Amino acid sequence: MMLKQITVCDGNCRLELQPVAVIFDDRELERLLKHFHLHTEFPKFRPAPQQGLFAVGNIGDADY
Repeated sequence: MMLKQITVCDGNCRLELQPVAVIFDDRELERLLKHFHLHTEFPKFRPAPQQGLFAVGNIGDADY
């Protein structure tokens, strides 16, 4: 939702907007939101689990 608010442009500008940064530090994001007088309620960042998203356990005899 925050990215949408940043990249909103009226229909007359016809510019292609692209994200220029990703903020992983919750304190920095909160500081930035306060500066622009926006809501500071947002999901807190959590690193991904160490095993990864595509980790596969013992499936048995399946040949992948």
